[in-house]
Amino acid sequence: MFSDRSAGLALILAAVSCDDAAIHRETGVLAVVDDRRVTMAELARRVEELPPNLRPKNHDALAGLFAQLVDEAILDAEARRRGFSDSAGGRAAQSAMLSALRLEALAASVSGEVSDDEVRRYHAEHRERYTTPEVRRIAVASFASREEALDARQGGVVGAEDVGEIAPGAVDSRGDGVPAPVRDAAFGLAAVGAISDPVPHAGRHWLVKLTGRVAGEERGVAREETNIRRAIVEERLRRARDALLVNLRASTRVTVDEAALADVESRGDLTAYDPAEWQLRRGPRR
Repeated sequence: MFSDRSAGLALILAAVSCDDAAIHRETGVLAVVDDRRVTMAELARRVEELPPNLRPKNHDALAGLFAQLVDEAILDAEARRRGFSDSAGGRAAQSAMLSALRLEALAASVSGEVSDDEVRRYHAEHRERYTTPEVRRIAVASFASREEALDARQGGVVGAEDVGEIAPGAVDSRGDGVPAPVRDAAFGLAAVGAISDPVPHAGRHWLVKLTGRVAGEERGVAREETNIRRAIVEERLRRARDALLVNLRASTRVTVDEAALADVESRGDLTAYDPAEWQLRRGPRR
């Protein structure tokens, strides 16, 4: 059921344009949706929550905002009829919405101003984030004995299997873990085309051939300034969120049934695939 709203909307629009605080004391009802009253004060608060450049400047824009409030009231009434708040899924959705609103309020309270000194200090303290290590492409072959490996090395490691691109301490492009002895041998080679001495590992003898390389680089402050400023603000928001949760946990009673938690079963084999484990895709060459 709707009341005659024209006068009320005009009053709110006038108050917004002149920033009249008296509008907060206005209790006039603009609409009634399933016994839920949508008041002039509620609409005024919604207007003030908007950034100044997005606030309605005319009657039509304000009426559109009012229509949003009415739609929200209609959806709220439907949620009550369906017992939305009584279901686990409904409560989870409400909690997620509340969390989003709290985070939005936190974001508004966190300063977005970052000084040049903060940028330089952050870059120095997190230099590894802005450093790309040298990447090398290698091929490998394994042999039953050192003698066989040396014979193959003289022939240029014919049939060596391409491993892909590797970086110090990282994994190759296919996701297989590269053993430290093989990786170290690869980064010990001086030039593309060079072949390592036999590398003993896992009962085999490996030859490593350097097939390509891309030099590493360090990205300076000037290049990463925008990303650093964004990272600093995001860290401020995370700290504010963590502080909020600490305060909420301190003021909210939480009881955990450890016995029931212990009965919860995990499914699946968490050790079925270990990316750090060296695995041959085609088996040994010889």
